[in-house]
Amino acid sequence: YTIGFLTLSSNESRQDAKPAGSGTLVSINGFDGILTAAHVVNDLPEHGEVGILRFPANPETHQHFILSMEHTEVLKLGAPPYDEKSPDLAFIKLHNEDAGRLKVRNNFKNLSQFRDEALTEGFSMTSGFIGISGEIGEWVEEEQSISQSHWVKRFGGLFGVSNIVNEYEHEGWDFKQCHVDFSQETELPNSYGGMSGGGLWNIIIERRGKEINVADCKLCGVVFLESDVREETHRVVTCQGPLSVYGKLFQAVEERWPQ
Repeated sequence: YTIGFLTLSSNESRQDAKPAGSGTLVSINGFDGILTAAHVVNDLPEHGEVGILRFPANPETHQHFILSMEHTEVLKLGAPPYDEKSPDLAFIKLHNEDAGRLKVRNNFKNLSQFRDEALTEGFSMTSGFIGISGEIGEWVEEEQSISQSHWVKRFGGLFGVSNIVNEYEHEGWDFKQCHVDFSQETELPNSYGGMSGGGLWNIIIERRGKEINVADCKLCGVVFLESDVREETHRVVTCQGPLSVYGKLFQAVEERWPQ
C-alpha cells in the first residue's frame, strides 16, 4: 500500500528524481487515491509530472511510474505552520486510469470497512505490533548502469516497528506519537525525512500451531512530524490518529465528493 513521491527535473544531459514524501494507496467511499500529509502535497507541483515510487518484492525492479497532477483532485486539511497540535492531512483523488495502472502491482486499502470500528470502538492497538512506513530521504544511491547508457537511482523505504509513547487530542483532532531508535545497534536512518505522509499501522498476528501469520493490518494514522534528536539515540514521530483519518478526513471527502 505504501508509495513514495518523487519530484522530477531535467537538464540538457539527464533527468533526475528526488524524494518528496510518502503516502498510502487507499479507497475512501469507493474513491481511489493517495492518503498523505498536507505539507507533502504543498511541496508537489499543482501541474506537471510527479514520480510514484513503489516497493516491489524484487528490489531490483526498474520503475518509471509518472503521475500527472492535473489529472488529480486534491483535498487538504490544515495549513502551515504545522506543529504537534495542528491538522496535517491530504487525500489525492486519482483518475480511474491512474488507479487502474497502480492496481496492476499494488493494492488500495479499503478504509471504509474500518470506519465504524475506528469511530465507535476505537483501535486498541494493543495486539500485534505497531509500525510506520514510508520513503527514507537519506537512503538514496546512484550508479551508472552496466550498459553505461543511463544512470540508475535507488530509493529506500522502511517499515519500522515502533511503539506508542503518547496519545492526545486537540480541538477534535487526535495524535499518536511513536518512539524511533537509531542507536548504533540498529540499522535505521538518522532522520525520517521523506516518511511524512506515510502510514501508521497496527499489524494483527495470529498463531496457528507453530506458524505465526498476519491476520489483518489496520491503517491507524498518518506520519507528519519528527522531533529533534533526543538523548543522542532517538526521535519521536508524530502521527495523525484514527479519529482524524476516519472522522475528519472522511467527512471532508463526503462533502467534497458526495456519493
